[in-house]
Amino acid sequence: MKKSLKFQILSNVLRAIFFSKEYRLTNIFIFLLIMKYLIYVKLTPFNYVLRRVKIKKGYKIKSKSDPNSSIIKIEMICKLLSIKSCLIKSLAGFEFLKRIGLKPEIVIGVKKENHNFSSHSWLTLENKVLFQEKERIDSYLRILSLT
Repeated sequence: MKKSLKFQILSNVLRAIFFSKEYRLTNIFIFLLIMKYLIYVKLTPFNYVLRRVKIKKGYKIKSKSDPNSSIIKIEMICKLLSIKSCLIKSLAGFEFLKRIGLKPEIVIGVKKENHNFSSHSWLTLENKVLFQEKERIDSYLRILSLT
């Protein structure tokens, strides 16, 4: 993709996030969470990322949006920014849902099929899987769970 086209896409994404009147602060906060975890995942060791995701007694945010619409916003922003990492989506969603007072769980699983190893992360909230179909994650062996 050419730089000018990437810049144009990014500027459209930022315009949609920052200038939409409905839930402007929520959109900005979600965008910043995604960027935070994008940087953490790319530049730091995994154990550092795990330490950072545990929310201590800190600030909570007031959001009028329901959890499902927040998850959809995370998906939308990641798609617009061409972020395909399930880990980044899960980390951002986990922190956002924690900050609005919910109790999500982030799960990391692995599987091996035909000599191919793969890992995947997903969010659950009240035993419901967010971001994906339950059938897709059933083939993964859970190795880590954070609440």
